[in-house]
Amino acid sequence: MVNGFTLVKRVVAERFLQTFSATLISMFALTTSAHSAIIPLTLDDAMKRMMESSPDIKTAQLNLEDHQITYDIAWYTFWLPSLALNVESNYQYTIGTLPFTPARNDSNFFHRGPPSNTTTVGLGSFVVFDFFKQRAIYDKAKLALETAQQHYIKEVRDARISLINTYFETKIAQEKMEASEGSYKIAQAIAENVITKKKLGKATDDEVSSSTVDLNTAKIDLVEKRNVLAQYLINLNTYLNTATDTQYQLTTELPFRTVRLDDRELFDIYKKNSPAYLIDQNVLAQDEIDASIAEKNRLPLPTLSIQPLTIRYANGYAGGTSPDWVSGSSDSGTIDFAAKVTLSIPIFGPEGFFNHRTIRKEYIKRDKTEIKFHMDQLKNEIDIKQQVLDIRTIEQNLITQKETIVQNQELLNSYFKKAATAGVDRLNLRDAIREARESQFEYYDDLLKHLKAKFILAKLVGLDRLPGDSL
Repeated sequence: MVNGFTLVKRVVAERFLQTFSATLISMFALTTSAHSAIIPLTLDDAMKRMMESSPDIKTAQLNLEDHQITYDIAWYTFWLPSLALNVESNYQYTIGTLPFTPARNDSNFFHRGPPSNTTTVGLGSFVVFDFFKQRAIYDKAKLALETAQQHYIKEVRDARISLINTYFETKIAQEKMEASEGSYKIAQAIAENVITKKKLGKATDDEVSSSTVDLNTAKIDLVEKRNVLAQYLINLNTYLNTATDTQYQLTTELPFRTVRLDDRELFDIYKKNSPAYLIDQNVLAQDEIDASIAEKNRLPLPTLSIQPLTIRYANGYAGGTSPDWVSGSSDSGTIDFAAKVTLSIPIFGPEGFFNHRTIRKEYIKRDKTEIKFHMDQLKNEIDIKQQVLDIRTIEQNLITQKETIVQNQELLNSYFKKAATAGVDRLNLRDAIREARESQFEYYDDLLKHLKAKFILAKLVGLDRLPGDSL
């Protein structure tokens, strides 16, 4: 379906500008040569370029990888013992002996001994049971990873939506600039026509002045539209990580689709998908874990740990001939198993009697998080309802504007029919063209506003796009 302003431009080109074709052809040739380096760009191509080259996306990926590594460390710490290899070599030289010791009394004492070498392979210490404190730390690391995943989803979604908004901001700016170029050419053709009529005595000085004012106004508007487009192109190139002076002709059309869900359905989606909601839930769960760990740390709860296997070889350092003075003789080649139970009771210290100050701080943190969680949930529910109302208002405006565009088109067609037979007043034709253009501009602006409002709503409920949308 051809939109109203496209019809306006076509009618203008066919009915009015034929009279001044030589001037317009030369101006079109200049415009075409200036835009010869313009690159066609679809929205899908732009999205692909951004995902491949965006520093923000790469940073989000690295942050997620960092949290994944942190979780992996917590997983291995909780489920598996560590394996370590330690090698030590030590050279000793005896410079003297203490009186009244076996070394002083040993006449065969060696003042210089061979290097002492020790090699140990161990599976490390493994906590068997600590009343689930280590499990709580692992669960907290898992929640932290899930939070990082939600942050990554949010970062990618925000970048994607920002690119789509910028893409269509730029496209609409291109549409407005093209319309302003057409208006400028029309104003220039009219001004030249009035000057020609003035020379023939068929136009007054006031008409010449009026047409010149219209031409200057059109020129100012064209310069403004070009500057706005240049700024949007800079923003678009920033998202695509390309040179800021790269020129594009954006080819994807901005669709208009109404929102099909009501605020209650959208709020249900919010509680299942929204990163903000899920992150707040995870933070609250982590604070609950911190409070439970603090409670367990104040109690006399023992920790049972084992060192499953240690293989040790050491040649020792012979400091004398006496068997009591042979260092490391019992470690010459052993396989050990060790188990220990530790018990610590924090009776009194800076944290208070049985750590009551620390525990209170943890519960305060949890309570604050819980209050924030419920307040954010209430605020977002209100925001969803308000956003739906705003979208409904914009949709109604767009329907009305479509009707206005059709009416302005019919009025403009009527003027052109009169111009083809009995002539038409120049000012009435100018005003009709301006109204048609401005009504189309308003439609473009509200169409973009509708798109942005739907994306705000999609971000609120945790979706890339609302159901039924294609972008």
